[in-house]
Amino acid sequence: MRVYSTWTTPKRGGPRLKPVSFHPTTFRPSFILKDSGIPLTSIRCGDLSNVRKVPKLAHRLDRVLFQPLNYHFLQDPRSSVYNFNPYLQNLIPLKELNQKLLEGTFVPSEKDKNLLKLCQEHKTNFYTSTSAVTGILSHMHFLLSNMKGINGDVLSKNFKEKRFRFTKGATIPGVVLAMRKDTEGPDCPFSKRRYAIGADHSADNEIVLSLMGHFMERLLVCPPEIYNQFRADSKVPFEKVKETFHGESVYNFSKISNFILRSQLDCQDQRLPNGNKSFDIKTRAVCAVRHDISHVERDEYTGYQIVRAHDQYESFEREFYELMRSTMLKYSLQARIGNMDGIFVAYHNIEKVFGFQYLPLEEIDYILHSDTLESTLNTKNDVQDQDKIMGPLGTHTPDLKRILSTKIANTEYKFSMEIINRILCRILNKKSDPNVTLSDNYRIVFKTGKFKKKVYLFVLASPIDEQMVQRIQNVSKEISNTTLDKQIDIEKLLSGDNDSSESPLNEDLLKKNYKSFEHRKMVREINQKTSENAFGYRISVDHLFNGKHSKMAHPMPTSLDDDWALNTYVTSVRPSLAKFLYLKFLKEKEDICWRSLYDNETESEPDSEIYKEDDLSDSNSEIRSEADKMELHLRELAKDTEPSQYQQLLRAFGGKGRLREEKYRQKPPKHIQLVK
Repeated sequence: MRVYSTWTTPKRGGPRLKPVSFHPTTFRPSFILKDSGIPLTSIRCGDLSNVRKVPKLAHRLDRVLFQPLNYHFLQDPRSSVYNFNPYLQNLIPLKELNQKLLEGTFVPSEKDKNLLKLCQEHKTNFYTSTSAVTGILSHMHFLLSNMKGINGDVLSKNFKEKRFRFTKGATIPGVVLAMRKDTEGPDCPFSKRRYAIGADHSADNEIVLSLMGHFMERLLVCPPEIYNQFRADSKVPFEKVKETFHGESVYNFSKISNFILRSQLDCQDQRLPNGNKSFDIKTRAVCAVRHDISHVERDEYTGYQIVRAHDQYESFEREFYELMRSTMLKYSLQARIGNMDGIFVAYHNIEKVFGFQYLPLEEIDYILHSDTLESTLNTKNDVQDQDKIMGPLGTHTPDLKRILSTKIANTEYKFSMEIINRILCRILNKKSDPNVTLSDNYRIVFKTGKFKKKVYLFVLASPIDEQMVQRIQNVSKEISNTTLDKQIDIEKLLSGDNDSSESPLNEDLLKKNYKSFEHRKMVREINQKTSENAFGYRISVDHLFNGKHSKMAHPMPTSLDDDWALNTYVTSVRPSLAKFLYLKFLKEKEDICWRSLYDNETESEPDSEIYKEDDLSDSNSEIRSEADKMELHLRELAKDTEPSQYQQLLRAFGGKGRLREEKYRQKPPKHIQLVK
């Protein structure tokens, strides 16, 4: 549709009028949101809210909390003196730990009866956990910030990497299951329905990093004599060890919009200034592990080390740079939902721990939300203005940028939860729409991207029955019991169809990757089956500050007193497009989950279109050839492929680290020294 830039009809022979495109404000918004209209309250739940029951850091690691953002070596590379307990350095190999302890580590929101009870008491429609909702909250950030980048000012000026966009892994589509859990019957009003919002892990691969992470979290809060009980050969009775390993789960519960949110608390220190004095523990593998995970898992080690604070490689700075672009947004959301003070990070290479870093939530906010604040505030000379420096606290630009960053983060969180609430209510309360198949359970996909140069959030939903819910949730269990299937002709695959142009396949690699192949095939079958009744919405927003529409590329307030509101526009997506996008986004997640972590941590392309109209005509042929593509995928998994140039570089650094280790073993220090 086109609109002329004047209300008069152009006369024949007169000047040609340039058409202008519609702005969202041409239409009436679906709903308007204001920051003040979305309350956020903390919920007390008996003894579970007692944060003092949460573990504290062991091994004198609490010193890291009070030197935030600084990098702390476990062992000083120059003098070999230990800053913390040497016991932390050499990690017990995963195969020597009792992995049965990991069973039942996490209780999904849909199985948490206490969470359902809170939902009923507070009369909300939805309840969920941090792990389920952070994926879709990330896409709300991309929508509300208009795909804004991150602020790299915290890195040193000599650090050569200047790409500060989120990685592909950070922009992975968010997929959740909405499962009805009340017992009111099919005809009860929507206000009495209770839905658990759970994460869809059907496409996720369990890798050594996630398994190792659970044990490392316990390592940081347990003394050596306790942690040694978690070995597979421990003589302590298993039930006692299991009780020690799990401890007492303590949660933070909060109510926002139409949600009850649960966040598990990892660690606490009552001296911290903000939130409920708790913080999250994260274990972060070095780049040589994340970018080459299949090689590391196969050989069970990498020699790559962190030996300096700042540099392009082998440094804390390299690891922090990659953390900023990949998982920092997720960390910030988890801390905010849990009302935490910050995030404690331990850097390792699976074999050894190198050091630690504490990230207060306000510093994370600054990195994520202040990228364009300098140009927005337009106060280049303000930094050295003595009147501004001596003015009211919080008005000097360096201070204001940090305060505004936290305001933006808090407001974004409130807006995000309310928009998600409105969309879920539309999806789950569709009685008036004859074109939608009604169900108590839905699979819902969230993805933000650009379409015709404007940022939209696409939400696609598909009604599913209870049997499909169980199948989606149990994919990983089915795969763990998978054996080589006779339906696939292994001999044929190994021979390469007698095509001499094909490189020979490695039988061991073929058998090793067969479960991955079966996993992927099963996920695609689920995706295809659940796509038939897909429907969806396209959401866009228009920011208003003090009642005026923002013209900023990345809208944000310029003052703490700004009144911030959102005009939100929700448009239905036609069924054929909904099915196409549903499958496209699920395949995108699947590809990212199965791709190497190196591909996942490469930079996303914020200016690329989320889809093109021409793509729709090719979707049917793509579906028809899916079986052939899966066989090709298995063949690729089984080939002895050469590592990429970047992986070769990281392996070279790994070899260098091994040489360094060998030299250290030949001339070890006479005494292990620990800083007092």
